[in-house]
Amino acid sequence: MAEDDCLGGPGSNQQKQERVLELVQRFYNHASERLDQLRHRGSGNLTDNEMDVDDAEDETDLAATISQLRKWESELQTWDLLQRLATLRYPQTKSAAATGGLDAEIHSRKDDLWGSFVAQADRTAERKTVLEWLQHTATTGPAIDELIRDLQQNAERGQIIAHGCIHTRTALKLHKDLLGASRPLDPLAANVAQSLMTSDKAPLVSQLDPDAVTRQSRTDEVESAVYGVLAGDIQSVEKVCKSWDDFMFMHYNALLRSQFDSYVLEQCQPEMSANIDQQFAVFDAVQYHGEESTAEKRLIKSLKVHKLTRDEASMPLKVLQAALITRETSQHFLQQGMVLARERGEVDTEPTNTEADTHGFVNGRDYDTLRVAVHVLIILSTLDELEVSTSLSTTFEREPQTRAIQETVISSYVTLLRLAQYEELIPLYCSKLSMPRAYEILSVNLRHLTDRDTRLNQLELVQKAGLDVLRFVRMQPRLILSQLGNVEQEAGNSRREPFRIIEAGPGSLKYGRLIKIDFFGEDPDAISEEEELLIRSLEWLLLVDEAWPDVFFVGVKVYKYFLGTMRLNAARQLANRVTMSQVLQQRISPGGQEEADIAHVPDIDDAFWADQLEAIGDRQTSSRLLATQARIFRDLECLVKALDTMETIASLTELSREDPSAKRDFWNQVGNEVKNAKEYVEPMFKGWLLVDEDDAQCLQAIRDTYLPETILAYISIHEKSGLSWTSAHNNAFMDGRKVTH
Repeated sequence: MAEDDCLGGPGSNQQKQERVLELVQRFYNHASERLDQLRHRGSGNLTDNEMDVDDAEDETDLAATISQLRKWESELQTWDLLQRLATLRYPQTKSAAATGGLDAEIHSRKDDLWGSFVAQADRTAERKTVLEWLQHTATTGPAIDELIRDLQQNAERGQIIAHGCIHTRTALKLHKDLLGASRPLDPLAANVAQSLMTSDKAPLVSQLDPDAVTRQSRTDEVESAVYGVLAGDIQSVEKVCKSWDDFMFMHYNALLRSQFDSYVLEQCQPEMSANIDQQFAVFDAVQYHGEESTAEKRLIKSLKVHKLTRDEASMPLKVLQAALITRETSQHFLQQGMVLARERGEVDTEPTNTEADTHGFVNGRDYDTLRVAVHVLIILSTLDELEVSTSLSTTFEREPQTRAIQETVISSYVTLLRLAQYEELIPLYCSKLSMPRAYEILSVNLRHLTDRDTRLNQLELVQKAGLDVLRFVRMQPRLILSQLGNVEQEAGNSRREPFRIIEAGPGSLKYGRLIKIDFFGEDPDAISEEEELLIRSLEWLLLVDEAWPDVFFVGVKVYKYFLGTMRLNAARQLANRVTMSQVLQQRISPGGQEEADIAHVPDIDDAFWADQLEAIGDRQTSSRLLATQARIFRDLECLVKALDTMETIASLTELSREDPSAKRDFWNQVGNEVKNAKEYVEPMFKGWLLVDEDDAQCLQAIRDTYLPETILAYISIHEKSGLSWTSAHNNAFMDGRKVTH
């Protein structure tokens, strides 16, 4: 992966800078290859499509091809410009210093005025670079001979030279008709010679006459423009300018030529300079454009309103190119981020330094253009970080709110990567965001993954991108819980119907008090998106060894939220997918061969938990607090699994009532469920949820809600199964009722 190799990895600042510039070259090569492919594809179909006007599908394909051609041409130009300016503005430290010293010595010689002129100021060098970029842009593309050959083949006609003969013959026929001649024309004949006169009875001058243009006072505009370019003129060149590139070339050429003329005169004696100024009056583009430091900005703004260039100047990549030239990339990406933030509904207050005009910026649906903008932003910001001594203003603003809006450009692209299923690229791009936003965007765009191996691979990529894996998995539940508000308070204060799972009315002699069927709900998978995301966040925590204490702390909060708001299906999903046994197996039996006992392991003393915390280097978490949270997690998991088992037994009981002739396997299943119920209910007779905790109100509410009905259902199961109800059970049950009432 090119981005991963060039934007990351070890090495000195110079090596990293070289890799970044290499990435720009790779992007340029890729765009060039795609453009060549499109040109090759379009060259064979262009004229056919244009001639076959009845074929709407072909016309659509042609329009799409032309659109893609323009996009890739603009992208190629952008990478070319970025490469040239980045090399100039971010010189490689050691090699640039050595080369710069040699260049200065060479350019200081009197016989190299142009070299010394370019080397005298950064602005001059940049203008020369932009001018060279515009020249290169104008000369790129297929050779003119190839285009002519393609057009001839597609038009299904002969050579263009033959066309000239055809047109000449047609003209001769028309002239013969005009003269009324039936035979070949004789150029010496009187009637023919008389017809070749001007209105002043002067012979027509052939176009082959080299002085014809000047003697007839009709100098060609293109020819005038050629001389205007050589002279650094604007007025004569402007007449033939049609595009944004044309006008930029005209003005930059004029500026550079005027600057060079002034520089050359400065090298002469004062008397000679004054004499030359008086004798040769030339156009001064520097004076024409006004203030030197803002000339580029004013020029760009003028092209935005010029009737020939305003449409092209508002194209997103042209706007980006203009920002690169004028060194306004920080403001550009601020406005670009504002456009994307508005689309995503993420803007509450706007920074005071944002302009109201956001026309010409890419939207979040234009994948290709946004891709270019994102990589330009990342490349420039990376170069800013590596070039600590540069005098350039950084691309990313220091003010947090402003930078957050600029970073929306990257976060929007990350969203597109997720939608396009390029999840393996997401950690790298998130690493270019500021903290903690990097982890927030990473969490939001990876939480949809459910496959364990895919998640583990993502954790490796997160670490490779230089991000903290532990911070990442901790961020996921924190984000979701923060969106839900105070879940513990909501669970403690939630007003709901009393929890009832025992059927009303007297029980029968055979079945006793019946348990309600499907009291969890008819669809066991019916949980909301937020509930699913909370469970997934705990699954992510289980994958990181150092995060196992968070499974208890976060899991208790999630259980409180689910049970406190009667979200039983979600609680059952959590109890089945993130279990106490999974955590304990990682700590007690690393090989995963032994099954941890959910009923007894949490009662291990604080020393056990202290040893486990020390094993992962956690010196901040209290072992006593961890033991408390582990027991609460166990108690709540036991409640949910006990209720799940009782619902299963209720369904089996209903089946036995409908079909009394049930087979032995059926009753074996009933027996297994009864044993499971006994295992899960047993901890509820040992001070269930009676722990010292800061927020005991929520736990007490859960105890009051679920414990009485759960015990009554357990008694009913005992009656049906013939299990003995001991005095110890009775005493524990009565103790529980004293606490809850």
